[in-house]
Amino acid sequence: MPATSLLDAREGRTQTDIVAGIAKMQFREGKPPRQSDLDDLLPVTKGAISNNCGKLVDTGLVRERDDRRYEIVEAELLSLYREHVDRYLARESASGRFEEEVAAYNETRTATKRGLREMFEDNDLLLDILVAALVDGLDDSRIQTIREVMLHADQLVRSAATHIVTHPDFAGRDDPAWDSVRPLLQLAVALDRVHEGLDALADAHADVAEYFPGDTPAATIATYFTNNA
Repeated sequence: MPATSLLDAREGRTQTDIVAGIAKMQFREGKPPRQSDLDDLLPVTKGAISNNCGKLVDTGLVRERDDRRYEIVEAELLSLYREHVDRYLARESASGRFEEEVAAYNETRTATKRGLREMFEDNDLLLDILVAALVDGLDDSRIQTIREVMLHADQLVRSAATHIVTHPDFAGRDDPAWDSVRPLLQLAVALDRVHEGLDALADAHADVAEYFPGDTPAATIATYFTNNA
């Protein structure tokens, strides 16, 4: 898809701010912006906004309507995040301390890769996470590029999944919300690649090593997608 090139863009944060500004007005305020609205919102020159709006339209991520308002193409935003996730679905290396956990994660990654397109198609929950990640970027100087927006979305996915599975009312596969939250939980497992770092940390600090492995929300999530459930 044309929009996937935005994952590798290194043009600074102007385009990122513009996409975020459109997302804020389109999804939070209910009215896609005209260029003049973006001029008022963003600390960017009118010329830069005009130039970059045109570039974003060329990618397919943004379209300009007949009334001269700009809006994000939802399917393209989801496609962009799907491409980002696909880059992280390689199997994780074996780990002595986390052997069973890594095996479960790799099983989930394989299943996720097979069903990735279906998982992202018309997924309102993932779309809302992407909008939240974009809007957060307006006030976070650390988020400079679209790729960094996607990495922030990964954090939101993992944080949301942790809150869900640790809530006392969540009933796992039997929960009424299972079908809605399943993609979120599955992504949280697929994107979690910390075990090599945890192994190194345990090797360096004996007082930490005794607690690895332990019961974590991510390990609990993994059991929902493997034969260990």
